[in-house]
Amino acid sequence: MRHDFDNLFYWPDFPVDESLQEIALRHHVRTGMALALVFSSVCAAACLLLNPRFIDALPIGILLFLVLPLAVGAVLGAIVGHLLQKLARFGSTEAPLRAYRLLWASLAGFAVFFGTLPFLPPYLGMFWSPETIRFGGTILVAVTLAWVVGQTIRRIARGAWPWAWAFLVALPVTVIVSGATDWGRGQGQGSRVLVLAFPGLSWSVAEDLIERGEMPNLENLRRRGAWGDVRSTRPLMPPVVWTSVATGKESSEHGVMSFAATARDIKARRIWEILEDRGWSIGLFGWPVTWPPAPVDGFIVPAMSDVGTETHPYQLGFIRELAMNEKTRQRRTWGRYCRYAFQGIRYGARLSTLIQAGGEILLDPLRGRSLDAAQLFTKRKLHAKLNSDYFVELRRRRPVAFAAYWTNIIHVAQSYFWKYHEPEHFEGISPVDIARYGESVHDSYRIVDEFIGKILRETSTDDLVVVVSNHGAEAASDDARRALTLRVEPVLKQMRLKGAVEATNVGARTFIRMKAGQEGNQGRVQRFFETARLDRGGFRAFNSRIDEWGNVVVTVKPDVAAHLDDTLLFQGGRCLVDEAVRAVEFQESAQMKETGALVIAGVGVVPGRQFVDASLLDIVPTLLVLNGLNLAADLPGDVIQAALEGDFRDRIPGFIATYEKDMRPPAGEVPQGH
Repeated sequence: MRHDFDNLFYWPDFPVDESLQEIALRHHVRTGMALALVFSSVCAAACLLLNPRFIDALPIGILLFLVLPLAVGAVLGAIVGHLLQKLARFGSTEAPLRAYRLLWASLAGFAVFFGTLPFLPPYLGMFWSPETIRFGGTILVAVTLAWVVGQTIRRIARGAWPWAWAFLVALPVTVIVSGATDWGRGQGQGSRVLVLAFPGLSWSVAEDLIERGEMPNLENLRRRGAWGDVRSTRPLMPPVVWTSVATGKESSEHGVMSFAATARDIKARRIWEILEDRGWSIGLFGWPVTWPPAPVDGFIVPAMSDVGTETHPYQLGFIRELAMNEKTRQRRTWGRYCRYAFQGIRYGARLSTLIQAGGEILLDPLRGRSLDAAQLFTKRKLHAKLNSDYFVELRRRRPVAFAAYWTNIIHVAQSYFWKYHEPEHFEGISPVDIARYGESVHDSYRIVDEFIGKILRETSTDDLVVVVSNHGAEAASDDARRALTLRVEPVLKQMRLKGAVEATNVGARTFIRMKAGQEGNQGRVQRFFETARLDRGGFRAFNSRIDEWGNVVVTVKPDVAAHLDDTLLFQGGRCLVDEAVRAVEFQESAQMKETGALVIAGVGVVPGRQFVDASLLDIVPTLLVLNGLNLAADLPGDVIQAALEGDFRDRIPGFIATYEKDMRPPAGEVPQGH
């Protein structure tokens, strides 16, 4: 057969029958498939070097690394091979067969050289920082790959090196097995204490999905442990509440009062800091008010609402940069996006996550999901899924004794889509929109259940697992949906207050907090808003009060809505009303309920027990007791006794005055970290 194929080049008048055409076609197809497997092998090698667990689904791995390359290679090989055959016979009368093989080798070399060249600098940057190595190495690696591939394809086109096929298939098979099988992936070590925080999760919604079998992981965890409702603390601002959860203290004691707070502002020790003093390693992902991150034995990735992009270790900073695109001013380049992609793969992004996210982004317009809120929700889902992948991988690479993960995907879904979840509480919701968006709230719960399952697969049954939310949701009142709110930046600038205060809008309310050293001007700031009035309308524009945490809380009077073309007069200046206030967007259709959900599972917890009358402030005392540590007299919360088994419930814990001054373990207390 090979000699018959050679005759097609050396004897142009050689009679070509159907069998000879089939021989030529098979030769073209074989060479094209080999070239496609070369590209598949290069991609597989790159994935193995970055993260051997990237390919996490067996069918997807087989499809992308074997089936598609072979199919595409066969089609392109048949087309390109036929063209190269004609070109060889046209361009070389003395050695057309040699020209044909050289054309294949040249095509393969050029394809690999130019196909890898744009990606190599950011890829090599994963391993070497100096630009000389990255860019010099790029040329060297690209040329070497092109030469090796060209020689390989030349010999395959000649029918030599039959063993090369095994080599070309070996790398794709290896990357599939290493990531898409339990044997290849292995299992992580887990954490002694694992806290999973999902703001907005409530049993009123979760129960329906559990009964329908759509939250199996949460149901399984609830069977393994104790569960119930949990009272929240006030105010419900995330930085304040979640610092209360971490410290076991009210905001007046821990010092966090606003969204502008940082870890430097916290005046109380958080549970992981108490454990860190006792030798525990720490891993935090997304927890509010953890910026700037401390140099812990472990990792810290602060929440998206925190100020800066710094992480510990610093290599994880790309996660913050991606989540804070609107806050970062770094120039977007091809190299930077490639670096983000490679770093994402290196630190745990899974192929199935990227495919699911890409499918949703492409399909949303086809499904008619054109609302800005729907597009925002799709992006938030992508960030949340990637973050859960990163968290799982970080715990594998650096096992920690205490780990905490926080995502607000349920809160986002409920804020924007509650009116489609409970349309009976709203007017003008069309059946078409209900069909498009009605499952969005349930989708967020299913995503969280997927997170729980993914994370618990890397957790031992002896580990202590806590799932907690700080609030539920209900339909927003008519007043909340139609309120006005301040345009913070213009108002503070016009009133010359920017240097003295920090301000944040939460729904229709604006919380204004005095900066350090300006506390004595609190009454003066309140009077600015109390005395502001409309020029033609003649009435006061704002209501203001000072809450128990020292914030000046400002709301716009409803009557202002009819006077947006009026002028606002205040001490020392004036401005147009519509420059100072704006209508709250009607997209947010849910408001927070001050009851969340709590599950505690692990050694010392009664399986399947439902408790009542628990508070978020009870979590820290309960964790201290379950880990054999002393209680502190200055912790206002109680141990959730109903959740504990007999030995832990009946044991009398030790007591100390406070953990705030206690930098060493008390006598008799044994460090239990690893």
